[in-house]
Amino acid sequence: MKRQTALRNLDKIIQKVRSINGIYPTPLCDFDFVKVQRMWVFGSVAKGSMEPDDLDIFIELYGHGLSWDQPRLKAKRKVFRKGSDLGVFTHGSYKKGRVRNHIELPPNALKEFEQWLTKGTKKTSIHIVGHDNIFDRLDCKYLVYPRNDFKTIGGCHAY
Repeated sequence: MKRQTALRNLDKIIQKVRSINGIYPTPLCDFDFVKVQRMWVFGSVAKGSMEPDDLDIFIELYGHGLSWDQPRLKAKRKVFRKGSDLGVFTHGSYKKGRVRNHIELPPNALKEFEQWLTKGTKKTSIHIVGHDNIFDRLDCKYLVYPRNDFKTIGGCHAY
């Protein structure tokens, strides 16, 4: 990817987050909203590479127990009624004639947010502070939301 493309993608992402004031509504997901506290750019784009591999962004969210990965079930839970008893099974086969309802988990709010944020951009990696342990060890990172320190840096880091 060329540096100009990476900077254009970064600008799109910053404008998207600013357009919603950092609050992305997800009413049909496991949480009602995702609220961005701060966002940084790091990696080869922040270091000034002319041919970066990808655009790396760290996002710090206001904590309310968000999890990036949904819990994985080995099988869908199946509820059926046998006579007057109500049973729940996760494994095994079922005979015809029994009433079955599939209980599915709601979509993950963070995955919905990441899909919306990176739509229209290629080679963009979103990392969440607290989920990736490398945040404190980064030598080169620039705040891009709520203020844009990356744009105000002179030299090779300016737009």
